[in-house]
Amino acid sequence: MSFEGYQKLAGLILAAGGSRRLGRPKQLLQWQGKAMLCSAVEACLPVCQAGLVVVTGARAAEVETCLESYPVTVVRNPDWAKGISGSLRAGLAALRPCTFAGLLLSLGDQPLVTPDDIVRLADAWVASPEQPAAAHYNGMRGVPAIFPASFCGELMALTGDEGARRVLRAATECSEVAMPAAAMDIDTPSDLEALLLGDSQEDKRSNTE
Repeated sequence: MSFEGYQKLAGLILAAGGSRRLGRPKQLLQWQGKAMLCSAVEACLPVCQAGLVVVTGARAAEVETCLESYPVTVVRNPDWAKGISGSLRAGLAALRPCTFAGLLLSLGDQPLVTPDDIVRLADAWVASPEQPAAAHYNGMRGVPAIFPASFCGELMALTGDEGARRVLRAATECSEVAMPAAAMDIDTPSDLEALLLGDSQEDKRSNTE
């Protein structure tokens, strides 16, 4: 896909977490035939024509093996355990704001978010590039989200485990894109069980149609 507005859109995928509650790297969980992180990369690449950065941290070498065939820039955050804001700053530092007009911020553990969801989000930002565009689910704004480059200072100023949602809440104007699929992220074994159960039920429905 090639769209003129996407040429000024960069991307940042945060995938540095230690998956403490899950007990194994969620970035590498197999989902629909590939590592979950790879699905996130494939969803973002078509619209991030100004470059895509993936931030790794916990078990970085192991996680990075699944990224070898993708045209992404990998940044390691050695301080990943101090909170998501550090990974956000590490990723932003690898990007030069003068080279992009918008930044797509996404996570590596929202497996139900599809490439079409990301395209809808990108199109919403292209229509109003002076304001953020954010997924809307569970009654609030969240990631995936696209921020104008002018918001990078606010994102860099986040501390500890503060994520981009704080910046989205404070934005007076924001293009909200309904994205219920983004409500599913994988933090615990029960989250994974719910994901796999839903996929199994979908397979059964498809086989009966």
